[in-house]
Amino acid sequence: MADGLGPAIVFAEIYGEAVNPPSPVPPVIVADQNTPIPVSASITDEGSGVANAALFYRPGGDVNFQEVQLTEATSTSTYTGTIPGAAAQAEGLEYFLEATDASGNRTRVPSAGIYAPSARIPGPCLTRSFQGDTTASCY
Repeated sequence: MADGLGPAIVFAEIYGEAVNPPSPVPPVIVADQNTPIPVSASITDEGSGVANAALFYRPGGDVNFQEVQLTEATSTSTYTGTIPGAAAQAEGLEYFLEATDASGNRTRVPSAGIYAPSARIPGPCLTRSFQGDTTASCY
């Protein structure tokens, strides 16, 4: 029997930045190119319990999302996973989280759309000067 509600998902940490208080919206991050991005979320379901939690990501320009199963830290409701460093490229990165409870109810965060952090490109890069002596570099 379905309880009608999907699991509650709130971000606990992403890329080493704690989310205080936990929020359904991750902090704005700038990920280093080719560096794995750890993601941590508190996922709970008061009805039938969390059956599955996953992170879906794709490098910028890709059509299909890749799935990474999130694993629960021993009965803490904190689920963790890592976006592979190869996905963090200059073309960008997109991701979302999804959890399903034992009754088959599903929650997706964000409910529509995707999250898209910026990628920091290491090494020498192009800069552009603007009026007022400000510059923009390779982000």
